[in-house]
Amino acid sequence: GMVIDHIDGNALNNNINNLRLVTRLENNRNTQRCKNSSSGVTGVVLGQNNGVKNSRWVASCYNTEGERIVKYFSILKLGNEEAFRQACEWRAEQIKLLNEQGAGYTERHGT
Repeated sequence: GMVIDHIDGNALNNNINNLRLVTRLENNRNTQRCKNSSSGVTGVVLGQNNGVKNSRWVASCYNTEGERIVKYFSILKLGNEEAFRQACEWRAEQIKLLNEQGAGYTERHGT
């Protein structure tokens, strides 16, 4: 049930000091931000509401049991900049709380 994780995220760096044995959940928390990220912030993406594209920012992360936690921030109600700011702030706070519980999120997760 364990996998090998490349600590620095470079799958070509197989130096023994860069490898660790972790659960799949821990390994998933150590993945890099998607290159096609709409926000530039890990775990924060543009979403749609009732079919209206790009109408809200969606912030998400996974709790210590591997369940996805999601919160939506309406661009229509808050404006784009404020909705984005709140989404980033909410996610950062969730990551902080989860890491206090031993979740193991890394810098590549926007911590």
